[in-house]
Amino acid sequence: MQNLKKIIIVFRDFLVSSINFILEMLFSSKPPKEYLDAIGKPIKFDNIEIAQFDIPMNMTWEDACAVCDSLGEGWRLPTLKELKEIYKHRKRIGEFLTEIDKEDDVELLYYWSADDYPADPDGQAYYVRFDNGYYDVTSKSQDNLSFRPVRDIGNKNS
Repeated sequence: MQNLKKIIIVFRDFLVSSINFILEMLFSSKPPKEYLDAIGKPIKFDNIEIAQFDIPMNMTWEDACAVCDSLGEGWRLPTLKELKEIYKHRKRIGEFLTEIDKEDDVELLYYWSADDYPADPDGQAYYVRFDNGYYDVTSKSQDNLSFRPVRDIGNKNS
């Protein structure tokens, strides 16, 4: 019975934090501080700037796009081509999660790309695994993956 109470408390806390997050996203005119903090000191790479850190919450593709938009100043998800290059240079760029302790946490290694899957553009998008560089497609609305915003250099108002 004691374990059941602990589970209920953890679930309640999760629901409260999720509801607070959703309300903040819906009714706030600026992004949450944690998202702005993730930008940190952007890293210049080729013709883009990459946020210094991942956004500290895995999300669906739609939510990840909305967060990038809320950051303003041209922040967006990287294209698949950009993400594959970022993967190749992940050690130089830094702060990417590249290994996990439990197989249950494997989605933490998956990073969203901005590119739709051409055979199902409304339902699927590409991602890249940052432990091995493998890329594939997954559901935009059902899977919660990691992401790192990027923006074009010299285009801070797009």
